[in-house]
Amino acid sequence: MSDALVEGIGLRKLFPIGGKGSARAVRAVDGVDLTIRRGETMALVGESGCGKSTLGRLLIRLASPTEGRVLFDGEDLSLLKGSSARASKRNMQIVFQDPYASLDPRMKILDILGEPFETHEGTRGKEKAERVSRILETVGLDPSCMQRYPHMFSGGQRQRIGIARALALDPKFVVCDEPVSALDVSIQAQILNLLMDLRERKGLTYLFISHDLGVVRRIADRVCVMFLGKIVESGSVAEVYGSPRHPYSMFLVAAAPLPDPRARFTPKKVLKGEMPSPTNPPSGCRFHTRCPYARPLCAEAEPKLASAEGRAVACHFPLS
Repeated sequence: MSDALVEGIGLRKLFPIGGKGSARAVRAVDGVDLTIRRGETMALVGESGCGKSTLGRLLIRLASPTEGRVLFDGEDLSLLKGSSARASKRNMQIVFQDPYASLDPRMKILDILGEPFETHEGTRGKEKAERVSRILETVGLDPSCMQRYPHMFSGGQRQRIGIARALALDPKFVVCDEPVSALDVSIQAQILNLLMDLRERKGLTYLFISHDLGVVRRIADRVCVMFLGKIVESGSVAEVYGSPRHPYSMFLVAAAPLPDPRARFTPKKVLKGEMPSPTNPPSGCRFHTRCPYARPLCAEAEPKLASAEGRAVACHFPLS
């Protein structure tokens, strides 16, 4: 059995601007290769608008790539049709960012969580209620709440319901798209603990999308840093946080708040300038217009994501 559970190969997603056939497009994901190992939590970090959520949706086929392939357990998802494609969706689920918008306000929790059982297995009635009861207990909610509507729950409880919905069919791979960013800090810790516990108990594999590096440090095994549609660095959390090799990663790590109150008196490395337009990215390295270490080569040639000893960095002059 291969160590890789999910593989993205040459993934590209363009969103045309100005209607069908327009030459202009937003390059949300622009040539990404990514491998997520079985049983690990891979984090995806970067500024808002860099393509993190789009990449996550491509990996579970919630969106179709403009170019490239997704392999799940060695199987090319683009080749699956009909019942085979439908069956594959059981193994790939998503927990959305906003627990208020991701649940249908007109449906009771019994129907929200029971829908996967009805759709994929034809389970109804008493058996459906029993299975909903078990999945609610799994995420720490009282089964008696299944007759209530989403608006009757707190944000943290709604996110637990969202997690329960994602886990209903025992998937192998779950994309967590900023699952705690809309929650209070105290509730964030509870949801993170729940996700880590479920990973251990159920053998799950996560892609954890976040802009909060403190959260990533706690939950992830490896991290990929994304900038303007491309992955610029990847490696273990300890390596990337401790000694980032791409200049963008260095600024991203330096911008994260530190718990030590004395750190507020320490001068921070501040990244200057605005993110370039994804409709007209710079030539060469996309970061060179903001990079203080840029040289002429950086504007002329695009660096490849080169791997060595578990680390990968796309930079002509990586930091040592």
